Amino acid sequence: MAESTQLQQAQLATILGPEPAPFKTLISHLMASANEQRSQAELLFNLGKQTDPDSLSLKLTHLLQFSLAQEARAMSAILLRKQLTRSV
Repeated sequence: MAESTQLQQAQLATILGPEPAPFKTLISHLMASANEQRSQAELLFNLGKQTDPDSLSLKLTHLLQFSLAQEARAMSAILLRKQLTRSV
C-alpha cells in the first residue's frame, strides 16, 4: 500500500510539474472510454485536488488558455469551475 501511494505521489509530481504533456495526458485519460484508464486518471486527479489544489488549478487554467484541442479546453473549463466553486 505504501509503495502504491509513493508511486501515485511520484506520478502526481510529474503531472503537476513544469512539462505540459503529462497534464494533457491526464485530462485526455479523464475523457477516455476505457474504464481502467479513466479510473486511474480520476484517482490521480482527486489526489491532486487533495494535496496540491493550487497547482492543479493553475494547470487547468493554463490548459484552458493554451490548448489547441477544443475537447481539452472544455474539460479543463468544467474541472476548473468545479475546483474553484467546491465547498470548503
